[in-house]
Amino acid sequence: MRTSCRFMLASVMLFILVVPSSLKAESPQEFPNMVGNWVDNEYKVYLYTGFKMAQVEFRIKEQDGPHFRGVHVWKHVDNGKPLTTKNGKLITGDTEPFVGVIGFDGKSITIAEQDDTGVLHGKLVGKDTMLLIYEEPGANAMVFRLELKRKP
Repeated sequence: MRTSCRFMLASVMLFILVVPSSLKAESPQEFPNMVGNWVDNEYKVYLYTGFKMAQVEFRIKEQDGPHFRGVHVWKHVDNGKPLTTKNGKLITGDTEPFVGVIGFDGKSITIAEQDDTGVLHGKLVGKDTMLLIYEEPGANAMVFRLELKRKP
């Protein structure tokens, strides 16, 4: 009986020591700081009619953990020729609000524009560089790739 009591006591002690350590809460994930102005001074926008050159800046004003938001400012650089339409009017530039999220891996990025069907997918490739691919389906379908650098 003494041996079984010792075995039981040892089992209980082992349970008390091992189980709590395996139940520890994981430390909160750290996310890269996205706040700042990210630019690409020249990129090709591909439309069904061919390509056009443009400039872009993503101004990220606020971040809460993996979530962030700001405005996407772009302009067409081909001598003031319109790039697309908005509300039935030809435009050469715009400022569009967006929301974004950092993926579970801490590097992938997804950005969705407000009042638009445009979505960007990509990744962080350093503290100050983002690679993104834009897609916008619909009547003014377009795609493009960006290499955004954060302004100092």
